[in-house]
This record gives sequence, structure tokens and C-alpha cells, in this order.
Amino acid sequence: MLTLVPPKSSIAAIASLQKREWLRNVVWGIVRWLAVIVLAALVAMIIDYRVDKYRDTPMFLRGLLILIQIGLALFFARKWILKPFLNPPAEVLVARRIETELPEYGHRLVTSIQLTKKTANRAGMSEKLIADLTQEAEGITSKKDLSNLVQGQKYEYSFGMFLVPALLIFLFVGLLGTKLSGILLGRQFLLNTEIPHDVQLLNRTAELWPSGEEVTLTYEAEGPLKPENEGEVRVKVGNLGGDDYPLKFARQEGDKFFFQSVIPPGTQDFSHRAWLRGGRSKDFGQVRYEPRPVISRIDAWVQVPEYVGLKPDGTPYENYMPQQGEIVCLGGSKVRIEIEISKAIKEGQLHLLSGKEEKKEVRLRSIPLIIEGPDSNIARCVFQVDPQATAYELEVTDTFGFRNSIFPKRTIRILPDSPPQVDLLPERFAGLGDVISADTEVDGMPLPLGKPMRIDYKCSSILGLSRARVVYRINEDPWNYLPLNEVKQSSDTGPWDFARHSFQKVAYQKQKLGDQVEFHAIPSAQPDLKPSRLEGVGSFTFQTKTLKKKKDGKLVDLEIGDRIELYIEVFDLNPAANREPGKSEVRAKDIVTEDKFMEWVFSTLQSESKLRDLEKRQRGVFGQDK
Repeated sequence: MLTLVPPKSSIAAIASLQKREWLRNVVWGIVRWLAVIVLAALVAMIIDYRVDKYRDTPMFLRGLLILIQIGLALFFARKWILKPFLNPPAEVLVARRIETELPEYGHRLVTSIQLTKKTANRAGMSEKLIADLTQEAEGITSKKDLSNLVQGQKYEYSFGMFLVPALLIFLFVGLLGTKLSGILLGRQFLLNTEIPHDVQLLNRTAELWPSGEEVTLTYEAEGPLKPENEGEVRVKVGNLGGDDYPLKFARQEGDKFFFQSVIPPGTQDFSHRAWLRGGRSKDFGQVRYEPRPVISRIDAWVQVPEYVGLKPDGTPYENYMPQQGEIVCLGGSKVRIEIEISKAIKEGQLHLLSGKEEKKEVRLRSIPLIIEGPDSNIARCVFQVDPQATAYELEVTDTFGFRNSIFPKRTIRILPDSPPQVDLLPERFAGLGDVISADTEVDGMPLPLGKPMRIDYKCSSILGLSRARVVYRINEDPWNYLPLNEVKQSSDTGPWDFARHSFQKVAYQKQKLGDQVEFHAIPSAQPDLKPSRLEGVGSFTFQTKTLKKKKDGKLVDLEIGDRIELYIEVFDLNPAANREPGKSEVRAKDIVTEDKFMEWVFSTLQSESKLRDLEKRQRGVFGQDK
């Protein structure tokens, strides 16, 4: 029986080819795997870089990119590396490829290998023929160098495939630089390293802005910039879509550029982000609107000067100004202002103004407002009005630093510093009645020689009344001044009766005072509301018997035909020096005999009676007489 021997040299050559083919497949798989990994990493870095140009790359996206890269690496490592590594090329497959490359084998190589195996099924086959095929295959193998039959193209492909990621890496690093490339690579491992941009943008916009006003967004920029560069700002209100506005150059400070964008007036809070030449702001800036303070109420009180008097509790009297803060007062008066604002404020000022025309107004001075308390919207101040002041305006600042956009202005009208008003009451016949009326008044009454004159007067002043005096002269002699004594109200006198022009207790006035009330300052009936001494009266007899006149350089008694002139002067309570008194009209009296006086009296009474009869008849004609 013929013993079949396997083609050992051919099998050895095939084994060598198997190892080389296995190595080739593993290398080819590694190169392809590296190409895919590098390409995937570059794509992930480019995505990260592009997204970061417009916003911070979300962590979930970065994580997703990492998972995709890991998935690709595992999938292709199993397919291209692990599988070829664990499954080297089969002997028969290598033999068939050799037969394909070397046609002279003519299937002898595969047949000899398969049929010389102990487990081969050779039923019906000639062993001698198999041995001859084996020898022929061995003969061909001995003449051929099978090492050249390894697929060299895959090595070439491997080299080319290796050049692709290498070239991509080279271009990537060349374009972005080693620093940026390293940062992008590190971010693939979820390092929180910021991606640098050529242009760095920092938000320099205040967060709080007044409602209904333009907002100027300001960004500080560093990098290769020029004034003609222009970017854009995206403004978003809540979750709504954003609006884009141009970002334009505003100014330059050293190496820093400042770009601004003007946003139209609004009332809804918004967020904003800017882009400029490949750079962007890191985060969305926020703008919140806050309404400016508005002064809703202005109250003003003019304080009565202290020298006029104080209330029983020691506080000054005040006169309320009803016209929403408009002031009418004397120069130098103190004014109290109280205002109410739409919100809490932290400070405020009252500005005193001078000038008739608005464009020519100047600020005289500013008075700080006193705020009622923390988080209060009530403020007040007390100030003295400058004589040249014509108006005032109010400025307040809320707790956010916003001022009122409109300073409400109120006028100040300075009253003339008039002296007291003094009026002589008409003369009247004694005994015609105690109550003063038109029927008791007379005019032009002469004065009998040596007889007294009855003087009745009233006076008033918003600055109070201090003292009075009578001023008189004879003919053209110099004026003489006679102080009038003040009589104060008491329980004995009772209050002053203006209808009778006397104290209520007339008997006391006549008996104890001799019917002489030279000057009386009326006390206030409501001392909590109104000061005393704003009004005054006088009712006294002016004695003429002892008066003298100058004649030939000597003082002599008065004579028939002489003329007496007198008036009343009253001073206010203002303690300033050289204050002018208030003066009544001058009353003149001609000195006559008693006969002439009685003749005038009868003539006047007769005329008055006729006039009264005529008036009575006229009232009867028209149905007015009762």
C-alpha cells in the first residue's frame, strides 16, 4: 500500500504566507481604525468649535460626541482589529489564492494538501495519482518564491490610509494652531477648558434700565479689530425668538475697543448676546426694566415767621398753599414741602430757581429732602425762600439709582414787603348810637378851639403788629410823634366789639380806661390755628388844648383859623432795623369858634335828614319801603 506524504515545502510556504497575511490584515485594520477615530475626533472638534462660536457647546452635545466616538472605536476595533487578530487566513484559502496567482499549479496545490490529510476521503481515488500530483506541486513550489504573493496593495492602502488622518491632523493643527487644537482635543475628554477666539467680547452693559427708554448695549472687545468692523447682537424676550441688531464701533481705549447697539424702548426684560469677527460673548447678558420714580403729590405750607408768634405747642404757624405746591409768600419766609413718590427713594433734592424765562433760569441752591424712613415714598424739607427765587423743582432718586425723568416745577411768587395797613374810621356824632353805621358817620367836621379830637382807626399786618403812634403838626410846623399806649384784652375788658368799635364791656372802658384805647392788638380766637396781633384797633381822644404852635420863633397857643393835621403810624413785628411803618391817610381839622361849629352841626344834621327823607321816598316808590 502506497503511503501519501503531504507537500511539506508547499505547506511551509503557505504557513509563512498565512502569518504575513494575518499581520497584514491586522495592520490594515489598525490603520483603518485609526483613520476613523482621527476623522471622528476631528469632526467632533470641528462641531465643538463651530457651535462654540455662537454659544457654549452644551455638555449633553459634548457627551453625545464622546459616546459616538467611543461607539465607533469599539465597533471598528472589533470588526477590523479583533476579528482579523483572532481569525488568521485559512490554509486552503491561501493555497487557492496561490493557484490563482500561479496558473501552472492547475489545482495541484489545493488537491495535494486536502487529499494527503489523514482525514481526507479518498474513496475511489488512485493514491498513485495523488502522490504524483503532490510531487508535481512540490516541484512547482521549489521553483517559485511564494513570499511575493502577499497582497502588497493592502500595505499600500494602509500607508495611504495612514496619510489621510495624518494630513487631516496636519491641516487642522496648521489652521487652528497647536494651542487651540490641544484645547479642542482636551475638550473631547470633557475638560472644561474655554475655547479661545481671535476676538474676545465682554458684556459691559448695566443690568438695570429705566422702563420705556432706549437701552444701549455695550461690549468691550479685544483682538484684531478696526473701527469699521461691525457685529450683531441677538435680543431674546423669554422663550420667544430673538431679534438681531447691529453692533457698531463706539470708542477705543488703548488696546480695548468698545462696541454698542441701541435697543428701542421697551418694558419687557430680555437677554442679549453679541458676535463680532468670530468672537462672541460668553453668556447671555440680562437687562431688567425698572420704572423711574414719579412725584404724584406736592404739598406746600408757608411758615409764619417766629417773631409773629408760635403755636401753644411751640411750633410755627403755617398757611397751606392749595395750588399743588405753588408758593405765595414774603421774601425770606420759610416753606415746608412734603411730596409723595410712586416708589421708595433713597435721596432727593429741592432746587431753588431764579429767572423769568425758562432758558435763563439758574439754580440758586439745592436743599436735600428728608425721607420719612427706610423704603419710604414720602419726603419733605423746610427751606427759606431767597428773595430772588422765582420757582423750585424737585429731583428724586430711587433705590436703584434712577432719577425722575421730569422734575416737577412750581412757581414762587414773592409778595411785596408792605407795611401794615392803617385806616382812620369815619368821624361820627357822639350820642347818635353806640353801633357804627352809615347814619352816624360825618365828614369834614371842624374843631372848636381847645376841644379834643376823637380818633378811631383799625390796622392789620400779616407780620403782626407791635406798636403805634400818632403823628401831627400845626399848620406848616414840623411833624410831631406821640407814642400810643397799648391796652391788652382782659377779663375786665372782654373781647373787642368791632360793631361798636369798643371793648365789649363798655362801662369798664369808659370808667376805668377813660374811654382811651390808644392801641389794642387783637388776640387770636383760635391760637392753635392763627397767631395773635394780626389786627389792631384804636379809639381815643386827642387833646388839642395844650398844643402849641410856632409864631415869630416862639411857642404860642392855637388860634382860630389854625389847622391841625394828623395820621396814625403802626409798626409790624419784624425786628429788622429801619422798618417802615404803615401810615393812615392824613386827617385835617380847621380850628373854628363854637358858634361856627354849631352852625356846621345844624347844617349837617339838616342835610342828613333831607337825604334820609329823600332816600325813604325813593324806596317807597319802588316798593322797597317796608
